[in-house]
Amino acid sequence: MKTKRLLSLCVLGLVLTTFVAAVSADEFYAIVDDFGKKPRNAFMDVSVDTTLGTGIDVLFNVYAAQGAQLAEFTVPANSYGFASSSSWGNLFYLAGSQPVLVRARTPDGAPASAATLHVDSLGASGRRRS
Repeated sequence: MKTKRLLSLCVLGLVLTTFVAAVSADEFYAIVDDFGKKPRNAFMDVSVDTTLGTGIDVLFNVYAAQGAQLAEFTVPANSYGFASSSSWGNLFYLAGSQPVLVRARTPDGAPASAATLHVDSLGASGRRRS
């Protein structure tokens, strides 16, 4: 009897956890720094599942190292489910050579999502060209 009750509680907990995860927003954080290299380009891509529909807006916030907000902008995901901060601008230019924190947030109820930070700096790779 205790085993059935425990199993029922576990299943209920899993169902509730899945429900909460399905209706809550996803947040992604990334630190952008040039690490002493000459910066060229930095942007963050966010992808969302478009099986439930399109027209999902991704909110980007950019903060200085001291916590001051430098920018806030919204980028709509395209028909393939991708939203990129590159459509707004280069993240390296927001604070000069200082590091920034980038936050990307999908709205509540948005389907599964993922994010990738892209940083391109001169001399960032270990290879030399001759």
